[in-house]
Amino acid sequence: MTFALLAPAAGVGTAVTTFLTAFLLSLLLRRPWLYWPAFVVLWASGPIFAVSQAATGALVVPIAGGMIYFALIAAFIYRFGWLGNLVAATCLVWLGGTPLTTDTSAWYFGWGLAGAAVVLALGVYGFVTAVGGQRLFREGFFGDE
Repeated sequence: MTFALLAPAAGVGTAVTTFLTAFLLSLLLRRPWLYWPAFVVLWASGPIFAVSQAATGALVVPIAGGMIYFALIAAFIYRFGWLGNLVAATCLVWLGGTPLTTDTSAWYFGWGLAGAAVVLALGVYGFVTAVGGQRLFREGFFGDE
């Protein structure tokens, strides 16, 4: 139950940290083609400092994975801004701390289902709010004018 209350706070912290880093790099470097790659390299180089006694080859996979992950985060921040980053970070923290399983006999199946339901409910709420009262399909969409 405590995790359910702390996940949004951790998501806000993650979103603020990544967005502030992107903002400060944009002030410092002034060129988008320069500060977005710097953002990705800065955040993806975290495993180098986190792992103290690892062989050089052991860091290739975490750094490559981090480059892809933070390139997606940079693209997400660029496209959707801070609020989109906040929602994505909160959902990632929420799902990262929720034990998801397909084994229905596991004792933690209900917790995983509840966590996934919360994220799905947030997505449905966001979709309904964004669409408003508009129709999803126009007349004659399927060629039956």
